Amino acid sequence: MNIVCRVCRGWILQRHIQARLPELERVVFAWSHDAVLARQLVAAAARACAADLNLFRADAELRIALYRAALTGYRRYQEDHREVLNFAPGGQSCAARNPVVRKVRQVLRQLDERQRMIVSLID
Repeated sequence: MNIVCRVCRGWILQRHIQARLPELERVVFAWSHDAVLARQLVAAAARACAADLNLFRADAELRIALYRAALTGYRRYQEDHREVLNFAPGGQSCAARNPVVRKVRQVLRQLDERQRMIVSLID
């Protein structure tokens, strides 16, 4: 009987995952403004949660795990693809060839460390 309960619970949780995907995709799209990336991150989050179905006891835990997996994936994407600003006087990057970017970085270098941190956190 225990095996039947596990199979049924797994099937029910799979259905809950499928029901949550459109909502999660909209949220990830709001973060990234990229529909393809949103679909990929949501699919990866769904696969990660589906692999660990036996860890979840309720739909609320599953929902939290889906959002956490999607957020982790988005943060990894940002770390891998976001340009790191280099404020050092000799620091250059491909975006530094743009005159507007050069001017902004020049102004940011004039700020003290705390103000620069505030601007970078807001960005």
